[in-house]
Amino acid sequence: MARKPLNRKALRAEAEAAEKIKQRKKAEKEAEVEEDEDEEEDDDQDDQDDDDAEDDLDDDVSEDSEDDSEDESGSDSEDEEGGRPRKKKKAKAAKVAKVKKPKAKTGKSKKAARMRAIWVVLSNNATKVASYDYPKEKEALDHAARLMSEKKQVHFVQLVKEEMPDQG
Repeated sequence: MARKPLNRKALRAEAEAAEKIKQRKKAEKEAEVEEDEDEEEDDDQDDQDDDDAEDDLDDDVSEDSEDDSEDESGSDSEDEEGGRPRKKKKAKAAKVAKVKKPKAKTGKSKKAARMRAIWVVLSNNATKVASYDYPKEKEALDHAARLMSEKKQVHFVQLVKEEMPDQG
């Protein structure tokens, strides 16, 4: 039974749509966190303004003591100055940890070490027996053949890159 070919354009469109939805939700959450922080700051300012207003009321002696008692003990839902409803403090939402971007490295980068190619004669268990410079490949092959015939064990030649020794 033949399998149905995948519609890659449709799959790509679905994936992009899902990614956009994720980004939109993330932006909304960030906006909510910012609004909550702003509201907390506004509430703190309102509380300070209320304290200042109460101090002013205590300092001023008014003729109508009933009006003062109503202002001070009035409903908590109204602000004393403007008669507007107070904002109720919301329960603090769990703050989302912001991802820190890695800092760019400012130091000098190390220069890549110079490498050289050599031929290495290895035994069957990959232990190094001998090494030859790159132009001496024939000598390395001869050495491996000689060891195979003398010791009756497998030896092979492999090209290896190693770091050049520092000069100067």
